[in-house]
Amino acid sequence: MIRIGTVELHPSLIAFDKDGTLVDLHSQWVPWTMHLLGRLREQMPGDHALVEHVAASLGFDMREKRILPDSPLATASRRELFVVIATALYQRGIPWITAWDVSHTLEEGFEERQWVRPRGDVRGLLERLRRKGIRTAVVTTDRRANTRAVLASLGIEELVDCLVCADDGFAIKPAPDMLAEAMRCAGVRPEETVMVGDTIYDMLMAERAGVRARIGIVNGGGSEEMLRRYTMAVIRSLDEIQVV
Repeated sequence: MIRIGTVELHPSLIAFDKDGTLVDLHSQWVPWTMHLLGRLREQMPGDHALVEHVAASLGFDMREKRILPDSPLATASRRELFVVIATALYQRGIPWITAWDVSHTLEEGFEERQWVRPRGDVRGLLERLRRKGIRTAVVTTDRRANTRAVLASLGIEELVDCLVCADDGFAIKPAPDMLAEAMRCAGVRPEETVMVGDTIYDMLMAERAGVRARIGIVNGGGSEEMLRRYTMAVIRSLDEIQVV
């Protein structure tokens, strides 16, 4: 059984989002965005308006260096972010093929693993869940190679029973397919599953997959107001999930 405040649940599977849920969204993706904008500034010297337009299109506040809630940067897959960047460049008069190529080169040289910060005692939580026989899954719109690198840096790769990523061939969030695959992998039904995520995309995916037990974690990519509409409980850290 797990307990979150006064809410008690008896799941066979807990599915976690990655960015904003297992790891701090802002510690990783703010440096990523700053790296991309810096590279773009080098390639388009003097065009400050273009850099600002790309940042605004992503949902990044350049003045405060923060990710805006429910923005593309907070919710979209990495592939979708490249589409956003290319579209923003195209809107500024850059030919589409050039814009597409440029968007895919901007993250070169970014050392992602050094920015990974867990949202609480992630390893401890997964170890406690395993001891109680509760299976775990990570369902993320990031690529599998990146995801495995992050899980390895957290020391939890061997504690995750099922991993479903954006490049596995399933329709991504908010479609139910990725979570449905995680449940198939774990051999459980929707009523035996809990979804923990930081955005409305996670909650809509779970709702469409038939999962009623949905837990939102704030200070990630989604606004608390939006999360409360689709969840039975909202937490601020994974440490609030008690395994009993």
